[in-house]
Amino acid sequence: MLSMKKAGIITFHCADNFGAVLQVYALQQTIKEMEIDVEIIDFKPRAITSSYNHDSNIKFNFKKIGVARTIKIVLTKTYNYSKIKKRLESYDTFRRNYLKVSDKKYYSNEELLNDPPNYDFFITGSDQVWNPKFKKDIGNSYFLDFVKGNARKISYSASIAEKVDKHLIKDYKTYINNFDYLSIREKSSLDFLKSLTNKDVAVTLDPTLLLVKEKWDRIVENPMRGKKYILVYDLQQNKELIKLANKLSEEMGVSIISFSTNKDYNNRIDSFQNKRPDEFLGLLKNAELVLTNSFHGTVFSVIYKKLFYVMPPKTRQSRLIDFLKDIKLEDRVVNNSIDIKNYKQEIDYNQVNNLLKIKREESINFLKKSFGIND
Repeated sequence: MLSMKKAGIITFHCADNFGAVLQVYALQQTIKEMEIDVEIIDFKPRAITSSYNHDSNIKFNFKKIGVARTIKIVLTKTYNYSKIKKRLESYDTFRRNYLKVSDKKYYSNEELLNDPPNYDFFITGSDQVWNPKFKKDIGNSYFLDFVKGNARKISYSASIAEKVDKHLIKDYKTYINNFDYLSIREKSSLDFLKSLTNKDVAVTLDPTLLLVKEKWDRIVENPMRGKKYILVYDLQQNKELIKLANKLSEEMGVSIISFSTNKDYNNRIDSFQNKRPDEFLGLLKNAELVLTNSFHGTVFSVIYKKLFYVMPPKTRQSRLIDFLKDIKLEDRVVNNSIDIKNYKQEIDYNQVNNLLKIKREESINFLKKSFGIND
């Protein structure tokens, strides 16, 4: 009997935010269904983890953001110690339950270069793994510079997110051309990538969209049974979003559960900031309506066929707006609390799911081709 091929994913699985861990779970499950033995390389660079844990990384932050902002971070983390501890426990529990992570841990690019893991396939992505601001602090691990031998190098829905400075372009060109198969998340980066390589570059779905609702239901937990509420995923605080939530809460006669702990919500009964990712899914699935300025808040609203509205964030709007355009739901975008005349306006999810089905098949076929799997 032939042994299963092995694949290693390198991404931001150690970041304690819903999108980071749910996208890698989805990619892991999708590859697993292709009968490939897949695990996540436990790469935990301090430049990523220190944003979420108790470690204020004083020396690193002094150099990067200066004394005043570093002192503010130290004081904030000290004040919020119990909340941070609860969030760390929530995400660690989810990872233990649902992610297959490598036994060996890596904390730096040097450690990966000195003792690289061994797989048949290496996948970088999704998330902002090619963002130039991380390259300086983390090195080239997310460009798979540590991979030895003939293992196949694949990027899946990798994101650059920001403009690449001229002095880095030579590096990007070198590493990009070492990949066997390339796909990115945002259309906006396609021209830049094509200027660096003659290889085909695909635009693929965020991994969370590779799994249909029934597959997400396998891990959903509902921590708020018997309550009627609006879910507000307010990653960026926005006064207009708060006004809209308060207005709809009153009109609908329901409570508010928000991500932030902002005190301006009139009828807020809980925050899901420190919930586990599977609990977040349960809260969203069972909400009466979702308001969000988060990309993954929008994605899961679509997966669960929710009535939802999006108030785009002030920065990095492109992938959110592009996604809504692709599924013809631009009309779910609102800019202020008076934009909605009839909150009950229905969504044609038959059309949405037909469009998503085509893109899902294209993305899965990219992965199959990368792994040498024939239909």
